[in-house]
Amino acid sequence: MRKENNLQIKWGDIVPFLSLTIFKEVDKIKSNDLFGWIKSNIEKILFSKPISSAEKDIKIYNFLDKTELEENLKEDILGIIFQVSNYPSWLKIIKGESRFDEFVEYKHHLLLLIKKGSYISFSSTYQSTTNNLMQIFEFGQFDTLIFPFQFKKVKEKLYEDAFITDEVFNLWLNGLHRSVKLKPDKKNITGPDLRMAIDPFADQSYNYGAFISKLTINNENKINFLSEEEKKTLRIGYSKNRNMLWMSRTKGIIQYASIFDYLTTEIERKTKTPLTKQKEAEHMLGLINLSKPTNSDEIKNAKDPFEIKLNIEIEKLDEDLNDKELTEKEWLNYGKLEIDKNVALKFEDNTLSFGVNVFYITKIVQTFVLEIQSFDDKEINISVGDIRSIAKEDEVFENVLNYIGWNNAFQVLFESGHVLTGNRLYYQSYGDIFYKDIKFKDFNGFDVSKEKPDGWDKNSKPKIQLIKNVNDDSLFSFVAKNINDLFDSKNEEWYLLCHDQANEIADFLYIEPGNRKVILVHVKAADSNNSNRNIAIDPFQVVCSQAVKNLRHVNADELLERFKNSEKRCGTFAINSDDPSNIILDTSKFHNALEVIKNKGQVVNKKVIIVQPHIQSTKWKKSENDFYNSTNHQNSTTLRRALMLSTILLETEMACRKQGVEFEVWGEAV
Repeated sequence: MRKENNLQIKWGDIVPFLSLTIFKEVDKIKSNDLFGWIKSNIEKILFSKPISSAEKDIKIYNFLDKTELEENLKEDILGIIFQVSNYPSWLKIIKGESRFDEFVEYKHHLLLLIKKGSYISFSSTYQSTTNNLMQIFEFGQFDTLIFPFQFKKVKEKLYEDAFITDEVFNLWLNGLHRSVKLKPDKKNITGPDLRMAIDPFADQSYNYGAFISKLTINNENKINFLSEEEKKTLRIGYSKNRNMLWMSRTKGIIQYASIFDYLTTEIERKTKTPLTKQKEAEHMLGLINLSKPTNSDEIKNAKDPFEIKLNIEIEKLDEDLNDKELTEKEWLNYGKLEIDKNVALKFEDNTLSFGVNVFYITKIVQTFVLEIQSFDDKEINISVGDIRSIAKEDEVFENVLNYIGWNNAFQVLFESGHVLTGNRLYYQSYGDIFYKDIKFKDFNGFDVSKEKPDGWDKNSKPKIQLIKNVNDDSLFSFVAKNINDLFDSKNEEWYLLCHDQANEIADFLYIEPGNRKVILVHVKAADSNNSNRNIAIDPFQVVCSQAVKNLRHVNADELLERFKNSEKRCGTFAINSDDPSNIILDTSKFHNALEVIKNKGQVVNKKVIIVQPHIQSTKWKKSENDFYNSTNHQNSTTLRRALMLSTILLETEMACRKQGVEFEVWGEAV
C-alpha cells in the first residue's frame, strides 16, 4: 500500500453524493481525537477486507480537514481520497502473469466523516469501507482494531418518525415467509403514497428494507444553495439494513454539511418528542402493519434453521454499482447457500451457531459456521468461524459479502417461526389491526334504525312521493337531502341516482363528470336506535359483501351497459346539482353525465361508501384507545367485537384498493 499526499484536490473540487450513516456519541468526544484515530488507522480501516481478489494496487492520497475550507463551517469534517486499481470484472486472472497488468482499471474513492454536536456520520464511495466503519462504530472493534470511543446507532423508529411523510414514493419489501409460489419473496413498489398500498393482513409477513419519501423543508430550516423550487422536489431514502440515509448529489461540501445539520436536527427533535403508539399508527398508516423486530434475546428460542440466503438488497443506493451489480447477478444465477445438517445447532454464551455450505453452480466451494449473538435490545451481531475454502469459485461469494457486509448479509428462516434478516430477529405471527378510517356523521333528525321511508316496499304510494316527504327521517332521506355536505361537492356539477331495486348496483350512485368521479353508496340501517347500543358485526356482513360484488360497476362502461335502453328510468329517482331540492323521476341527465365521463376516458376517481350508523363514535374511539393501551385484547368483549369488525372492514377496503377504489365507512357521531 502506498501513500501519495501530493494530489491537488481541494474541498471546492468535491461535489459528493449524499449518503449518511449516522451515529450518536455516548460520551462527549472531541472531533480532533476521533479524526486523529481514524487517520492513524486508515490503512486497516480501508483495506482489511479487500473488495476483490483481483485487486492490483491501493494508494492513499491526501487528507482534507476543516482548516482547508475557505468558508466558516459549524461542522467538523474530514475527507480522505484514495485509489483502488482492479482488473476488469470480465477478465479471468492467472496470478503471476504480468501480461494482465495492461488491463488494470483505476478508480478513485472518497471517504467523508462529518461531526456536529453529538452526531457523526460517515460515507464512502467504496462500499466495503462503509461496512468496516459500521462494524467499528457499532461494535467497537474490527479485525485487530479496538475503537476507544463509544457510539450508538440511531434507531430506525427515529428515521421513520422524522422522514416518513404523506408522500412515500418507493418501498422495498423483504418477505419473511417461506418461499411459496403464491407469494413474492420480495416486492418493489412505487406510487404517490405507499402507506396506503400495504395489505394489512397479507403484508404482515414482510418488513421494509428501504423507503424513499418526500423531504419537507419548512421556511425556518435553511439548507445552503437550495432554492424554494428545489425544496418542493427533495426526496430522501432510508435503508434499514445499511442504517443509511441517502439523497441526490449535492452542490458541494458546504451544502453537504448543511443537509447533515438539518437531518440530525430533525432526528434530535424526534428523540425529544417521540410519537405515542396511537400517533405512530396515524403517521405510518399501513406501514405499521409490516413485521417488526422482536427482542434479540429471542435468539435462544430459534430452532431448526431450514433456509438461508444472502440478503441482497434490490434498491440502487450508490451512484456507480456496475461491479456490485455484476457480482450480485453472478451470485443470483449460480450461487446458493444451504444449512449444513452435519454441524449441530448450538446455543451457548448467548450465541446461536450452525453450519453453512456455499454452493457455486452444483458443487460446494466453501463451508463456515454462522454465529448469531444477541447484542442490543433489537440488534444482532453476526460473525463467522471455521471458514474452509474448498474451491476457487468461492471468490464470488466473498466478493458479494464485501459489498453487503457480514453483519447484514444473511436471511435465515427457522422452523420455530423466527427469521433473521440483516442484524435483526423477527418472529412470524399475525397481529390484530384496528380499523381507523371510519368517518362519523351527524344523523341528528334522522332515525338511524330506518333505512327507507315508511311504506317504501309496499308500493302503496309512488316512492318519489315518500322521499319528497319533508318529515321523512329515513337514511335514504339523509343521503338525498344532504348531498352537498356529504359528498363535499362544493361548486361541482354532480348527479345522484337512487338504484334501490332487485339486483341493485348500490342504493345510490353519485357522479361528477368534470372530475370523472363515480361513487357507489350502500346504505344499511342500524340494528337499533338505542343510544347505548353496542358494537355489532352482523349489520356489516351483508352490506360489505354487496359492496365487494358490485365493484365492477365503478366504471362508466359497465354502468352504461347496465342502463342500456333505460336512459330515462334507470333508477328510482334522480337529483341534479342544478336544483338539489328537486327530486325527479327522469334519470336522463344522470345517463348523459355518464356518457360525458366515458367520452373523456376512464373513471379516475372511484369510491365506495358504506353508510351504517350502528357504529357510534364514542364507543369506537374508546375501543381504539383500549387497543393501543392494553396488552391483552381478549379481556374486553367490546374490543373483541371491534377487532372482528375491523377485520371485515379491512378485507372490504383491500378488495376495493385492489381495484383502485377508495373506501369509506360512515358511522354516527355521538
